[in-house]
Amino acid sequence: MYAVDGNLIVLDTTRGGIRVRDRRRFGFAPDMSLRLKTSSKPLGEELPEKKFWHFATGSDHDDEPYGLGLAHWLYWPVFFKRSGVKFWLIFLEKYGMPTALGKYQPGASKTDQDKLLEALGAIQTDSAIIIPDGMTAELLEATRGGTADYTALYDRMDAAIARATLGQTASTQGTPGKLGNDDLQGDVRDDIVKADADLICMSFNATVVKWLTEWNFPGAALPQVWRKCEDEEDANTTAERDGKIVQMGFKPTLKYIQDTYGGEWVEAGPPAAPPLLTSPGKGRLRETFAPAPAGGGAFVEPVLDTEAADAWAAVMAHVEELVAKADSMAALQAALLSAYDGLPLEDLRKVMAQGFQVAVLAGMADANAGS
Repeated sequence: MYAVDGNLIVLDTTRGGIRVRDRRRFGFAPDMSLRLKTSSKPLGEELPEKKFWHFATGSDHDDEPYGLGLAHWLYWPVFFKRSGVKFWLIFLEKYGMPTALGKYQPGASKTDQDKLLEALGAIQTDSAIIIPDGMTAELLEATRGGTADYTALYDRMDAAIARATLGQTASTQGTPGKLGNDDLQGDVRDDIVKADADLICMSFNATVVKWLTEWNFPGAALPQVWRKCEDEEDANTTAERDGKIVQMGFKPTLKYIQDTYGGEWVEAGPPAAPPLLTSPGKGRLRETFAPAPAGGGAFVEPVLDTEAADAWAAVMAHVEELVAKADSMAALQAALLSAYDGLPLEDLRKVMAQGFQVAVLAGMADANAGS
């Protein structure tokens, strides 16, 4: 069971590690210690400590070292099932091959009776028989019909065995794809599997894990070994859930991403800022807006005021010219409407586009500074 690897004691994987032995070869002494039954010592010989790992469960008290297995609950269902099959086969034989009946005359000798019985036995294999004259042979047909409920008994015992073994019958008798009760019974099966796995792991942690740790790392905390029985969560469902959490304002850690989705991940940097547009004759609006002391509006507004001054002045000069020429408010309104398409707005459009872009970048800077 054990081997030496350098300065460590490990399980001997070259010989199969933990090997399962026939439980009939073992027994327990009055002090509940494990014993190995041999030809020289049928009551069992003492075994070295920490060499054999034994595990028993199912009993409701500590005076039963062998535990209480499923056979305790399966004995009667299996017995009734086997007995039912036996009588079922006899029943089918009666229908498939009726019982042969031979009649002999009063005073027939023992020899004649034996000949008649031999002839009746030949009916099982031969299609024709020969019997002495004066003797009668006929077949007795079964007069009772039906299945005599042998099928119902067989199915009922099968269901009892499945319940004792699996805790439910849906996995063996359920309808594929059916919802409701079958799904609930499937959950019961999974619960039993997990409970059995936890019992085995608890025993393993209390024996083999403890022994190896004490030998190799005296005084160290004992590790725990558990079998994972839960189904893996669907990655798409997890991603959708995480996306909703991010929208709520939370950010997952890199460790969570690696543990949840596997693989190797690195955090992506902030998106690169697009190049700023230029204004004719003015150069770049600003090389950077990082030093802005306040919010984005405190920086964008003075920039727009400065950059849009010339373009807005050209528009206002054209409007003032129309005002000077108009002799009434109605004439001014008509002149403005007719001259709208001819206003010098191209430079103003460029300045406003640059201003909107700067406002977006300023908002991103404020968001990064706040986070």
